[in-house]
Amino acid sequence: MERVVSDSEVWRKRAAVAEEAGQELASLGRDLRRVLSSNNFGMDCVEGEVLHERLRTTVADLSAEIQSRSSELQRLAKACTSAATRYPAVDRLVVSK
Repeated sequence: MERVVSDSEVWRKRAAVAEEAGQELASLGRDLRRVLSSNNFGMDCVEGEVLHERLRTTVADLSAEIQSRSSELQRLAKACTSAATRYPAVDRLVVSK
């Protein structure tokens, strides 16, 4: 039976990619919150005010979802970093048996 051995460098690379993606998403989420900061659809115009409010709600929801995904990626980066140290140690124990 062939033994599977973990490569800690691969786990570190996965952590780096997840960390970078998480940071980029966090930045995107912050930038997105600034979209539609003012109403350009017509002041004292019921349709313009309603449209602006609905679009702001949609953008806020999207921004929150992006922030959530950013947090998930940051947790994934930490898990990959942990795996980079834990898995090789377990592999050494198994191989030594």
